Amino acid sequence: MAESTLRRHLSALVRSGLIERRNSPNGKRYARRSGDGDLRHVFGFDLRPLLTNATEILEASQQAEDRAERIQGLRDDIAAIRADIIAWVKEFHVNPRSLDHVSETIETTRRILRRKLSENELQSIKSTLAQTHKTLTNTKLKTNETNANDSKNERHYHNSKNEHLDRKENTPSHFDTAQLRKNEQTRKIDELELTDVTTACSQINDFSTEPINDWRNLVSTANSVRRMMGIRDHTWDHASSEMGPKNAAITIAGILQRFGEIKSPSAYLNALTRKAATGKYTPEPMIRSLLGQVGC
Repeated sequence: MAESTLRRHLSALVRSGLIERRNSPNGKRYARRSGDGDLRHVFGFDLRPLLTNATEILEASQQAEDRAERIQGLRDDIAAIRADIIAWVKEFHVNPRSLDHVSETIETTRRILRRKLSENELQSIKSTLAQTHKTLTNTKLKTNETNANDSKNERHYHNSKNEHLDRKENTPSHFDTAQLRKNEQTRKIDELELTDVTTACSQINDFSTEPINDWRNLVSTANSVRRMMGIRDHTWDHASSEMGPKNAAITIAGILQRFGEIKSPSAYLNALTRKAATGKYTPEPMIRSLLGQVGC
């Protein structure tokens, strides 16, 4: 580091009150001791403010990390909503001119996200995109309802009563769909044996005080490991709530096994949790992939 750069950094630390500078008469750093060997005068840099302000520094650091995590979460949410809108436009629109405002919103969002934005700015963008997505979805639903009515009128010679009953029986309600998704996730977790997880994610075994022979031990070990990876309590609790404790523990084991490839384990777990909330994620593919890497 160049001396000028070093002096600039030291000046910034002094101004912030993290260290103190005690200048000697000749500008050099030295100490004078008494006849008993005790320090009487010390000239140079005093680091005691770091100790006295340690609690405040740690709190500020925690707040900064929490803010960074919220900002990254908002960016991930915006990216996901934007991708959903793009997919909707590609699949359902008929007249592109009627969606010019949507295309403009998508492009504007892409340009804005290149900048460093505050949490409030990102929250505003997320709300705007969410409203756009909701409007498009409602438009599609209304279109479907209209088409269904027209079709019924055109096919008046069918037995409308039987057709209605068949459609009602074959179309699951919102509750049924959610229940089916939960059942599917349960089925997939049951397909994974504990030995599959501990074999594919062998590193998790090094963090347990005893052999991992049951799911409870895996969950407990994962809960300890995630702290070492910088995953905070609320992130872990959210993942456990959306995925279930077993799935969350398996996911942590997978993240640990791929720790060198994942830049931010906390943000990665957040992204997987959001997918799990919509039924788009289970840890089985991850474990199967890792098993393939170890030749199982």
